[in-house]
Amino acid sequence: MKTVRMQTALGKVRGLGSAKTGTEEWFKERLTALGLVPLTVWFVASLISGIGDDYETLKTWMSVPGHMAMMILVVFITYWHGALALVVIVEDYVHN
Repeated sequence: MKTVRMQTALGKVRGLGSAKTGTEEWFKERLTALGLVPLTVWFVASLISGIGDDYETLKTWMSVPGHMAMMILVVFITYWHGALALVVIVEDYVHN
C-alpha cells in the first residue's frame, strides 16, 4: 500500500515541512490551562457562596489578602491564556 504525501516537488527538494517550533507556546498554553482548573473551581465556589450578599460583604471578603491574591491570579492567568490562544488562532488562520 502506497502512502500519499501532500508535498510539492519544490518542498521535497528544499526539505520544507514542519517548522519544528511552537513547543514553548504549546507548553505555556497547557500550563495556563492547568493553572486555571483549580482557580476556576475556587472562583465558582466563591461566587456560589456569595449569592445574596450585599456590597459591603463583598468588599470585606475582597479585602482579605488571600482572596485578593487569588482573584488577581484568576484575572492574570485567564488573560494570559486567552492571549496565547489568540496568537495561535491568528498564526494558523490569518494568512495576510
